[in-house]
Amino acid sequence: MKLINLTPHVINIHAGDKTIVINPSGTIARLMVERISLPTIEVDGITIPIASTILGDLVDMPPPTEGVWYVASALVAQKCTQLNREDTFSPGELIRDEKGVVVGCNGLCIYL
Repeated sequence: MKLINLTPHVINIHAGDKTIVINPSGTIARLMVERISLPTIEVDGITIPIASTILGDLVDMPPPTEGVWYVASALVAQKCTQLNREDTFSPGELIRDEKGVVVGCNGLCIYL
C-alpha cells in the first residue's frame, strides 16, 4: 500500500519505535467554504465580526485508487467518510516538542 500526503506539511507518523516520513505530494485536498456574515458582538469596546461557515464539496481530492491511501486534514477525512470513502485518514494524536511545536503524530485517524 502507498500513503499520499494531501496536506502542505511533512507528516511524521510515529508507529511504536518507528517513524514514517511522508512529504507533501503537491496536491492539497480541501473543502469549499461559504461564509455568511452574522451580527457582530462587542467585547471590551471592540466589535468582533461573526460568520457562519458552511462546508461544501471536496476540492483537489484524487479519486479512489487501488493500493493507495490518502492522508489529509481532519475535515477532508470526515467529508470522505460521509461520501463512503474508506481510503482517507488524518494525522493521529499530535506529538509536540518542549516548545509546543508539532513534530509528528501517533498513527493515523479515520472517522466512522
